[in-house]
Amino acid sequence: MKLAWLTPFSANSAIGRFSQTVTDELSKQAEIDLWIAGRENLLSTSLRIIDYNPALPVDQWWPRGAYDFAICNFGEQPFQRPILEFARKISSVVVLHDCEPSRLEDCMSRALAVVTHSDLLREKIEQVVPQYVEHIPPPSTQGVESYCQRLLEFLDELRTVKPVLESIHRTAGILAELKVRPDTEIVKTVASMAAEMFCGSAEEALWNKKSE
Repeated sequence: MKLAWLTPFSANSAIGRFSQTVTDELSKQAEIDLWIAGRENLLSTSLRIIDYNPALPVDQWWPRGAYDFAICNFGEQPFQRPILEFARKISSVVVLHDCEPSRLEDCMSRALAVVTHSDLLREKIEQVVPQYVEHIPPPSTQGVESYCQRLLEFLDELRTVKPVLESIHRTAGILAELKVRPDTEIVKTVASMAAEMFCGSAEEALWNKKSE
């Protein structure tokens, strides 16, 4: 599995230190590139670091189709803004660190799924976004090896239904560009069909996975 890991990576950032520990362990089983906007007080790592300029249009620097998943790590800190902007434009898996989910609702609107480290945060997120939310206890609770194993297992299951989820997001994007009101019958119909498609595909995929 090939992952683009978007994260703060400064020694001053708790999310940066989390990412340093987790990506080091993940790299034993997956190919990881760190996507970083800024190198101030950068943490050490043996992984490849790719700089990007969030001021440029995303199509000028993001290699669509090059990764199985983009993983966006963020909370509410202002210096994480480049990652939030990326998550608004590219379908990704969001690892949401402690924050108030209602303030970041639009940043998760294109998420394929959301990963949280607490049940309380999971419940809050489920109240504001329709995406699937997976609760994985943090490395401090279960150890970094167990955390990474659970994350990879979840991503492996998610990969099976990724094309369906991306189709849903593309449809939503087209409707948004056409400025179709969310309460019109066409949007309700598309949303209903997408939900039926996703639920059926997800159920079948997860059932096949468990039967292997």
